[in-house]
Amino acid sequence: MKTTQTNLPLVPKVARTAEEINELKKLSTEKLIIWIVGRSQEMGVKLTLEELVLECWLINPEKHALRGYPQFPDSRTVLKRAGEMRVESYGPASASIMSPAFRLPQRGGIEC
Repeated sequence: MKTTQTNLPLVPKVARTAEEINELKKLSTEKLIIWIVGRSQEMGVKLTLEELVLECWLINPEKHALRGYPQFPDSRTVLKRAGEMRVESYGPASASIMSPAFRLPQRGGIEC
């Protein structure tokens, strides 16, 4: 059985224009994560950890690629920063710690 792979162009879900992407490349990883999570909330898009890593790489592949393999995203830095920024969730209206999606709470930090 022969399988074929279709190469679809990968584009960020949250950053739309080249100008916007150029401005986002100037941000630190932490600020980029906050921007991506905030924009995705505005758009009503829930991002998984993997999608968050992919968004960071699509916006700034030079900074978020595997060393020596620029065609692949590096999850280490994004996951480390997101973990450091995570807030514990309490109460029935908050997201579970095990929730696969990230969101910005009213009090700051990132909930997942």
